[in-house]
Amino acid sequence: MQPSHLKPDGYVEFQELEYRPRCGDTLLPDTPHAFRDYLSHMKVGLQIYSGTDIDAVRKLSDELKVAGFQDVQTTARKCPLGSWSGKGRDVQEMNLGGMLLKAVFLDGLTGVSRRPFMALGWTEQQIEMFLIDVRKAIVNPEMHVYFNLHVVYGKKPLLPVECGK
Repeated sequence: MQPSHLKPDGYVEFQELEYRPRCGDTLLPDTPHAFRDYLSHMKVGLQIYSGTDIDAVRKLSDELKVAGFQDVQTTARKCPLGSWSGKGRDVQEMNLGGMLLKAVFLDGLTGVSRRPFMALGWTEQQIEMFLIDVRKAIVNPEMHVYFNLHVVYGKKPLLPVECGK
C-alpha cells in the first residue's frame, strides 16, 4: 500500500482472517485433523501456484508502518467456524459471522482447492477424496474452531514521508 493512494490524514483499513485454525486459546493439536491439514496444504499450494502468502495479515501492521502510515493499530476478534453456544450480542454477532464463514468454506471448497492442490501434484480424484473428510470436519458440531479476524488500520501523514523511513 502506497501512501500516495490516499489523501493526507485519511485512513486505510484492512480486515482479514488469519488462516490458522484455533481451538480454545491454542492451535489445533498436531494429531491428524482434515481441516487443519487442508489449510496447511492450501498454504503451500497457494505459494507454489501464485506466490500468495495466506499469512500476510500477520505482517500487515509492519508493512503499513514501513509505507509511512502513522497511528497503525491492529485488533483481533474470534470468528468461529459455525455457531457457538452462549448468550449476548457478541455471541450473536460471532455466530452470524461463523455461520457465514462455514457456508463460504463449504460452498467454495472444491473451487478454491483445485489449482493450489494440483500445484502440489494432486489429481482431481485425490482432491475430491480428501475434501470429503474436510467437509465432515467442517460440519462436525464438536469441532469448536475459530480464526482470528484481524482489523489493521493506519493514517496517512499530513506531510509526505519516504517509504521505509
